[in-house]
Amino acid sequence: MDNPQDLKKQLYVEFDGEQGIDEGGVSKEFFQLITDEIFNPDFGMFAYDEDTRQFWFNPDSFENDAQFTLVGILLGLAIYNNIILDIRLPMVVYRKLMGKLGTLDDMELSHPVLYSSLNQLMRHEGNVEEDIMATFTLSRTNMFGETISHSLKEGGAELSVTNENREEYCHLYADYMLNKMVEKQFNAFFKGFHMVTDESPIETLFTAEEIEELVCGSSAWDLHALEDSTEYDGFDAGSETIKHFWTVVHGMDVDDQKKLLQFVSGEK
Repeated sequence: MDNPQDLKKQLYVEFDGEQGIDEGGVSKEFFQLITDEIFNPDFGMFAYDEDTRQFWFNPDSFENDAQFTLVGILLGLAIYNNIILDIRLPMVVYRKLMGKLGTLDDMELSHPVLYSSLNQLMRHEGNVEEDIMATFTLSRTNMFGETISHSLKEGGAELSVTNENREEYCHLYADYMLNKMVEKQFNAFFKGFHMVTDESPIETLFTAEEIEELVCGSSAWDLHALEDSTEYDGFDAGSETIKHFWTVVHGMDVDDQKKLLQFVSGEK
């Protein structure tokens, strides 16, 4: 990009062949269409975890650095233009955007199954070397079904995990999963995000949790507040039709309630 300062200008979106002034709704739709495509697991940039319902960088992605830079720009622009995105990334992503490294503690939320296994290893009361029979290597299956092994430190394949060094093993494992394995993808993503936010005080004013809320909105869901703030045209809150409507809405599951909110507001 010739002038990154252009990213900080007010964003207006117009769809080809459609008329209308962008007062926010069109921009929201534009961002959502892009994120739906980018975070589609079939696209290959991000992998979706059914257990956590979160996305994580695909270390085997064929996309070049520029594509991940664009995703970072997208997140930065969403914050800059007050647009909420329907994407779920682990909290460690926002910590890393603030310049921190992912740690073993972060894996509890980002990779809970692996974290549980490592935690069990840390608490194992027997002889770790004899009972677990692990070395300082990490094996994973790539998108082609191939098993790939990585040494967590020099000579790791010949170094057994013992009661004495298991803590080091767990921390190296987490460092590889959260930092080294996706370093290429995340660095490009980081670059794009900071192309938009580098001159703002976002890192000094907000915590990682607050940055997530700027991107994704609050996870708290208060349906009664929505009901109390709703304005009606031709009806009032005491109308039988309105009462029946809210009875149905309160009976919906949370996902359907959020779809209703998206329908009436144009925002997820």
